[in-house]
Formats: sequence, C-alpha cells, structure tokens
Amino acid sequence: ALACAIAEASAYSNSGSPTVHLAEGTFYSDFLDVDGFTGRIRGSGRDATIIEPLEGGLDCIAEVEATGFAVWMAFVGSNLIMKDLTLSIPEVACAEPWESFIDEDPDTGEEVGFIAEDFNVMVGLINRLGDESQCEVRGYSSLKVKRVNVDAPQPNFGEPIFNPKGAFNAFFIGGNQPEGCEAPDEVVGNVIVRDTYASGVGNLIQAQSITDSMIKIARNHTVGVDASILLAGNERSTAKVHSNRIDDATGVGVVSDNCLGPDNSALCVADYSKVKVFNNDIHMSEIGFGGVLAFDGTWAPPAVHTRIVKNRISGEGNFTGVLIENVDGDLVYGNTFGGASVFAVLAE
Repeated sequence: ALACAIAEASAYSNSGSPTVHLAEGTFYSDFLDVDGFTGRIRGSGRDATIIEPLEGGLDCIAEVEATGFAVWMAFVGSNLIMKDLTLSIPEVACAEPWESFIDEDPDTGEEVGFIAEDFNVMVGLINRLGDESQCEVRGYSSLKVKRVNVDAPQPNFGEPIFNPKGAFNAFFIGGNQPEGCEAPDEVVGNVIVRDTYASGVGNLIQAQSITDSMIKIARNHTVGVDASILLAGNERSTAKVHSNRIDDATGVGVVSDNCLGPDNSALCVADYSKVKVFNNDIHMSEIGFGGVLAFDGTWAPPAVHTRIVKNRISGEGNFTGVLIENVDGDLVYGNTFGGASVFAVLAE
C-alpha cells in the first residue's frame, strides 16, 4: 500500500507537491526505489503511524547484489518532506546476513569479526548517475524531516562478533560515486532535520557532497547512537547543528569531516564551507570517543571554518570532548565539560 501510494503521488510531482497522508496504524514496507519524487510523506502522529520492514526482515542479499547497498527507502533525484510518523525495526532489518567476516583471535582462539544484518540506510536521497560520462553532472535533491521517531535494535557493542540488526544511517542525503569517476558527484539541495528522535542506529543523519546549500540539524534527541550527526565533504555550504540532545553516544556526538576518505585528495572538497556546532547537550557512553570532532582532510590550506560554541559535553573515560584537526579559522569557546575525558579540547 505504501509503495503504491508513493508511486501514484510521484506521477503528480511535476505539476505540484503531492502529499502521501498515512492514517493511524502500522504499515509494512519492502525496499522502495523512487525516482523523481517531489512531495510529502506525512503520518497522523509519531505515536499513531508506524512503518516497519516486512515481518522477518527483507532480502538484503538481493538488494545489495542489485544496487550495491541495502537502502530501505531510496529516493533518487527527489525532494522529500517526511513528518509525523515512526520508522521502526522491531527485531531485524534483513532476513539473512548480506556480509560477514569472522576470523580467529590468535591470542584467545575466540571467533571475532562482524555479521551485517542491518540496512546501510533507512531513508536515503542520492543522485544516482549511470557512468563516467556523467561525472561532472550535479544532482538536485532536498530533505526535510520533522517530528519523526526512529527506533532499531541496539547493536551488540562489546561482543566479539559485531552483529548489528538495525541500520547504519537513519537518514542519508548526498552524492554517490559512479563507476569510472574520480570523486563523488555533487548534490545541491537544503537539508533540515529537527524535532526527531532516534535510538539504535549508527547515525541520525549523514549529509555528504552537498554543494551550495544550507544544512540545519536542530532540536533532535538521540540515545545510544554511534555518531549522531555526520557531515562529510560538503562544499560552499553552511551547516548549523544546534540545540540537540545526544545521550549515551557510543562513538562521537557530532562529526564534521571535509574529506570522504583517508589519504585520497580526490575525495576532498577544495572550497569554502562553514560549520557551526552550538548549544548542544552531548553525553558520551563509556565506550564513546569524543563529543565533537572536526577534521579537514585536504591538508591544503584548510577549507572549513568551524565554530564549536557553548556546548555541554560530558562522559566517563572518553578520549576528548572536542577534537579539531587542520580546520581553518576554528573557534572553540564557552563549552562546558564534565566527567573524566583525557582531553577537554585537543587541537592538532
């Protein structure tokens, strides 16, 4: 029913901005692949409208073989507004593991490794280009998320075999890297995520390769999320991350990384961007690394102007509250730190 409603609404995207309005109840969805959708998916309240994968999980093996990724709801070249509903993975995203690596620990003889039974992304907006002839083409997509709950099984951190069953990203928007192209294609389009709750996923939002746009992440609440907000490789854009509550972060609260891959300058932007992280409450779990991390992997002159201001960061036994590395015009002030991290602020 959900797929049919979105498909019907997509037919009217060129002549307006249709709304798929979901009634109260639980809706079950297989993988969705939607092209050129401009409109809204609106529930009747996040406690009233719930969307779940088909019972028993989806065929992630077939999806990864066909597309390269397990993206539950993929919107290509689309402008999506999603609000007033819950995205839920009650038990497991995938019916069977789509990737695994298990080896023996040489010291203990114990089996270690990982088994992937999770989605790469729950809701993803990408600019999917076909081949290297389109390497320089920029796509246009935008994402607005408001009053959405996201819940998934908490990953088994600390177990010798890491076996996540939920999703790495709740929301993703950005370019992919077509075969034959040296760098990811760019996406132009604003991103807004606010008043949203997430638990059990790797990231609330990953925004990458966004160009000439505005990114606003505000008033969200995450619990037990690895890296709640991940900004990567965005060019000539402004990102504002503020008034979020991040509890029991298992990795990092906020990451701003102007390079999409280590030691590969082709994946790094080379122009001006601004990132401001302010007035957030960030509490790290015992295994968390740091509150706010800001990197510029270009190592040219730095291209990111970063402000980390008036955040409240706490944790026990973590490495650092704030880590900044090769960031231009960085300003860190007015933050408060609690707990027992090795460093409050580390600048390299």
